Amino acid sequence: MACKKHLGYWLLPLVLILGACTSYNTREFPPVEIPSGLKPPRENVSIREDTTQASIDRPFTIKGNQQGARTRSKRTTRSMLVFSHDPRVDQWIDKYTGKDRQMFERNLYAFDKIRPQMEKIFQENGVPRELVYLSLVESEGKANAVSPAGATGYWQFIRGTAMKYGLKVNKWIDERRNLEKSTKAAAVYLRHLHSLFNDWLLACAGYNAGEGRIQRLMKRYPYIRSFWDISGNMPIRRETLAYVPRFLAALTISENRDRYGFRQPRNNHLSRQYAVVKVRGFVYLDRLAQSIGTSPKLLSRLNPEFIRGCTPPGKGVYTIKVPRDKKDMAIAYLDRIHSKNKGIRFIVYMTRKGDTLYDISKRYHSTISHIALVNRIDPSDILPVGKELVVPVNSARRIKSNKASYMVREGDTIESISHMFGVSVVDIIRANHIGSPYFIIPGSSIRIPNVIALFRQRPRSKSITYRVRKGDTIWAISRHFDVSPDNIIRWNRLTSKATIYPGDKITIFIEQS
Repeated sequence: MACKKHLGYWLLPLVLILGACTSYNTREFPPVEIPSGLKPPRENVSIREDTTQASIDRPFTIKGNQQGARTRSKRTTRSMLVFSHDPRVDQWIDKYTGKDRQMFERNLYAFDKIRPQMEKIFQENGVPRELVYLSLVESEGKANAVSPAGATGYWQFIRGTAMKYGLKVNKWIDERRNLEKSTKAAAVYLRHLHSLFNDWLLACAGYNAGEGRIQRLMKRYPYIRSFWDISGNMPIRRETLAYVPRFLAALTISENRDRYGFRQPRNNHLSRQYAVVKVRGFVYLDRLAQSIGTSPKLLSRLNPEFIRGCTPPGKGVYTIKVPRDKKDMAIAYLDRIHSKNKGIRFIVYMTRKGDTLYDISKRYHSTISHIALVNRIDPSDILPVGKELVVPVNSARRIKSNKASYMVREGDTIESISHMFGVSVVDIIRANHIGSPYFIIPGSSIRIPNVIALFRQRPRSKSITYRVRKGDTIWAISRHFDVSPDNIIRWNRLTSKATIYPGDKITIFIEQS
């Protein structure tokens, strides 16, 4: 009886201790790093890098074209990635071969046009070629894809990251849309991520979530050695958890198209369809397209980085892709443009209150018609404040000559000629011994005084029809178009005291560059 009594005294504390131990083990404690030698092997995941015997080696879920029967099989192809079966990848394979099949198939075949170029760039930069399928996940392989956060282009770079990796992003050009430059930047960035994590799939996760987020996650959970060690219970977005399985599903289907009922890629690589030419200065793509007899839309699709449809003004040298069979014509056209614009530089001018084309043309030694032509506006347009204009500076060539002369044309006056050459009316009258400044004969030659004059080749004239607006006067219209008020009166057979009204149509002859 005494023994039983003493046993009861010992039994109760023992039960309490065991219960405490049980509850202690169910608590959550900060993770402790587990030595790699003691960490249990993962059954479902096997990621390794193998540059000598590269292969994709995983069980695939195959769907027939019509019957839909499933079988298990393995296929080996050259690769730097080796990954084993994981249900998360199968979920996306089922989606891409099921309800989203039509969309995925369309994007995949379009991606085949640019994929060989991307693979070549990745291999040249020491990155597994299979990682190009990240672009298919990021942007569906589209140059003009833009996310709600502003990430743009094939590789969905945000502005800061793009500029960090050497891509130009401004109002004129966005190299995130350039196939070669953006792909090289993506390769360099992925190689940097791999140097941080020593695992290509973790590098892919870092590409999506940001390297800082993955680094903080690995610091908090030291046992993370591969992407598959990351779970949904950790502080990470669902998008990132799905990102790598989506990539692996796209890669698996593309590398095993026969097994999933997809057609093999056609031999229509984009790089075989175009040639590259160099451009110096300011050129519109659609004018180049028209000059070489190709579609402006095609040239725009080949050069999506030029977001305004032209090369940026300035001294830069740019490359433009043109159809391969049009290369010689494009070179000839660009040589003509460069020769024509020799000595002319293009600047960007922001209009201010009260600016007119007349004022701007005189300020920069240009012409109204040339500024209007370059900016694709009507010479009669009123300039809004804050509008960016590309201004051809010194489009009138400077010459120094003792025998500079000008052939008088219909409608010319001494005043208009003085404006044209930047010399005074008095100097022209004295140099030519003109008795009456209001009487000059079309076809006669006018000598220009011995000064550094602004000389323009004789442009052709074209007529435009201007509709009078409220508040217009003949003097204001003449100043806007840089013509003489007397010419407007003569061209339209008006009297000197004629009144114009809103809605009236007036014919004006302007110089055509």
